[in-house]
This record gives sequence, C-alpha cells and structure tokens, in this order.
Amino acid sequence: MKPGNVAARGLDATSAFFIAEDGSVRVERVVAAAAAGIGLIGLLSRSKKD
Repeated sequence: MKPGNVAARGLDATSAFFIAEDGSVRVERVVAAAAAGIGLIGLLSRSKKD
C-alpha cells in the first residue's frame, strides 16, 4: 500500500463523518468534535499546572 492511498482513504472517511451525502455539514458532529477538543485541551492544560 502506498502512503498516499492510506492518507486519501482516511481523509475520505473523516469527510464522510462530518459531511452528509447531500453535501451539507453535519453540525451536531462538528459541535461534538469541537467540544471534545476543547475538553481535551482543558484537561491537558490543567494537568500541566499541577
């Protein structure tokens, strides 16, 4: 397998997760991913302060 093919397949899977078949953005999934990212950043920054 070529690394480019693996990367393209991963990008397609990620796009399909956030974009519906009709081309619209799945807002609830974008919000959930953003909330998870913010939570992770909060946990990491808090652990560095201790």
